Amino acid sequence: DRVAVARVCVTGDRVAVAHVCVTGDRVAVAHVCVTGDRVAVAHVCVTGDRVAVAHVSSGCVCVTGDRVAVAHVCVTGDRVAVAHVCMTGDRVAVAHVCVTGDRVAVAHVCVTGDRVAVAHVCVTGDRVAVARVCVTGDRVAVALCVTGDRVAVARVCDRG
Repeated sequence: DRVAVARVCVTGDRVAVAHVCVTGDRVAVAHVCVTGDRVAVAHVCVTGDRVAVAHVSSGCVCVTGDRVAVAHVCVTGDRVAVAHVCMTGDRVAVAHVCVTGDRVAVAHVCVTGDRVAVAHVCVTGDRVAVARVCVTGDRVAVALCVTGDRVAVARVCDRG
């Protein structure tokens, strides 16, 4: 119910699959930036209540706030994949970002507002998939899922 601001941007020349899930309520500020020339897999997981644990294989991770969850970033592979995750607000939910695969897939998710509900973006499969979701308002919940050969887009907005 009470999610502040979450922004996820995944770009690059050969970006693989991007999976973003934002849920929960009591998490503080988390900022994760992963860049490189030949990066394939980027995994970011921010969960918990009052924890301040950060593990980085390569890249830059900055976790600050009163109630910061667990941040784990692992960057390995051959292909190029640039992942940027920025989460700010008083009560930011759980953010999970996983970038893997062979084909190119660019996913951009921007969630802003006072009371943003749940934003879930799932992009998987061998084919190329470009996903863009922008959610703004007081009470918004958007789900975008691209899996396999087919593409399925689901949008739900609750401004009541």
